Parts: sequence; C-alpha cells; structure tokens
Amino acid sequence: MVMLMILGCSHVAMAQKHKHTDQESTSLAIFSDDYDDDSTKSTPKSPNDKGPGCLFALEIGANAANYYFSQPGYNYDNTFTVAGRFGGVLDIALSRHLFLEPGLFAVVNGTNLTYNNYIPEHVYVYSGELPINILYKLGNARGNRFFFGLGGFLGYNFAGSNSNTTSSIYPTDIKVGTNKNDFIAPLDYGVGANVGYQLKNGLFFRARYQLGLANLSPDNSNNSKITSTSVGLQAGYFFRHAEGQRTMAMGQ
Repeated sequence: MVMLMILGCSHVAMAQKHKHTDQESTSLAIFSDDYDDDSTKSTPKSPNDKGPGCLFALEIGANAANYYFSQPGYNYDNTFTVAGRFGGVLDIALSRHLFLEPGLFAVVNGTNLTYNNYIPEHVYVYSGELPINILYKLGNARGNRFFFGLGGFLGYNFAGSNSNTTSSIYPTDIKVGTNKNDFIAPLDYGVGANVGYQLKNGLFFRARYQLGLANLSPDNSNNSKITSTSVGLQAGYFFRHAEGQRTMAMGQ
C-alpha cells in the first residue's frame, strides 16, 4: 500500500512537472526571472530561458493615410483614405522591458484630393516601409502586457493609381519619380509613435501614428510641398522561439 501511494504521488508530480514545462515552452519569456514580477524569487529553469532573444511576428491592419499639398496660388482640399498594411517585425529584447523592433511592411497610402474645386481624385500610392521603434513593455512576459514606443520610418513609393477615371487633372496611373511632372517623389521618411496590448499567447494589437518629414513634391522650383501622414489599427502574432523544444521538454 505504501509503495502504491509513493508511486501515485510520483506520477502526479511528474504530470504536474510536464504540464508546467509545457506551459513554459510555449510562453514569450526569454529571461530566467520572467516567471513572476518579483525577480528576487527563486524560479525554475525552462528551455525558453536563453537570455536576451528575438521573436518574429506577422502584422496586418487598416491604414488611414493622407498627403498634404501646398503650392502658392493653388487650392488643395485633402482628406484621409483608408486602405491596408501588411508585414512583419522582429522583437529584439534589450532588457526585460526594453525592446528594439525593426520591421518591413507593404503599405497602401493615399489621399482624397480636390484640386482648385475640380472633380475629387481618389489617389492611392503603393509603398514599402522600414519602421524601427524602441518599445517599453509593462508587466512580465509570462502574462499580458501593455506596451508603447517611439521611432522612425523609411519609405519608398514605387507606384500609384487614381480610381477616378473621369479625372482631367491626374492620370489613372500615378507617376512616381523626381521629374517635376511626376505626381510624387519616391523617398519618404519620418517619425512615429505606437501603443498596444500583448497577450501571453503571442497575439497583440497596436495603434500607431506616423508623420512624414520629407518633401514628396518632385517640383521644388515653385515652393510646392507634399508631406505624408498616417494612422492605423493592426493585429499581429508573435511566433514563440521555444516552440520547437516543447516535445523535448515534455519528455524530460
């Protein structure tokens, strides 16, 4: 009877250990004291405790963008247009709370433009963007956490279109280039801010704002100016870097 009780207790303890290790191996923790918010507590080791690390996430969402036009003697009326944004980010841990986050995105920017009271133009500009942010994450990687950050971006406009086929001002194929007859210059850059909420299972949500600092007008001879701005709501998912060790952890 005593032997059966010992074997039973041992079996329960092993099952709890495997369950705990299984949960650890699928978390987003990368530091040994990410198990709780008190780093002075004694915490167990797991296959996820590799020190500073890097996670990859895919991210998709809505992008509300606008271009502001300024040119002496001309009247422009611009409003936001809504399209999409898709890409990925690397979440590089500098400490338990500070993260460096570069990314690469395919973006549809644009504007609803009325030029000197002509027919409105519904312009879309197709771009690639390289944002880089410094994030501060509250809480602990073993739980849900808020985050906020600041950074900048580098963008490249490679094509455009005008959905108003009756337009007499701009063609349906928007020209991107540095010639003064082009619609918009290719190179953009600026600053940004974002805030979001990250779940412990890897899912996260982000609101962001970007302000372009470059003059995107191809014609600088008449003090014309074009600047970009955008806001967005996005959702993403972090792929856990220790997922591949889950089976190994359960078998230990």
